[in-house]
Parts: sequence; structure tokens; C-alpha cells
Amino acid sequence: MVKADRAQDLENRLIMLARTNQLRSRVTDEELVKLIGMVDESRKAKGDGEVVFQRRRAVVDEEDDDFFD
Repeated sequence: MVKADRAQDLENRLIMLARTNQLRSRVTDEELVKLIGMVDESRKAKGDGEVVFQRRRAVVDEEDDDFFD
């Protein structure tokens, strides 16, 4: 299973390479693996797919003191 946005990024990269005449022949399996790696690296550099947890601290009032007893 492949995420649609990841497949779209790879497709866009291949189209860009074809338009700039950087693809001289058919793409081999090894070249495709390298392209996938490049797409993954660029996504990591952007921070895509990164999960960040932000924990909120509870605000305790004086009225809530008996909560902790």
C-alpha cells in the first residue's frame, strides 16, 4: 500500500526529469529506488510525516488543592 501523496510526489519528480531531458531511457528498478529515496529525503527535510506531541500542563487553582489529597 502506498500513500497517494507519496505516489504523487514521485510521479511529479519523474515528470520533471522527463521534461528537462534528464531521462535518456526507461527508468530501471535501481533508478526508481534511488528516486524514491530522494523523495523520502526531501519529505523528511520538510518535516512531512513527522509526529510531534505537545503536552499541555494542567492549570491548578487553589480550589483544586483537595484534588491531590
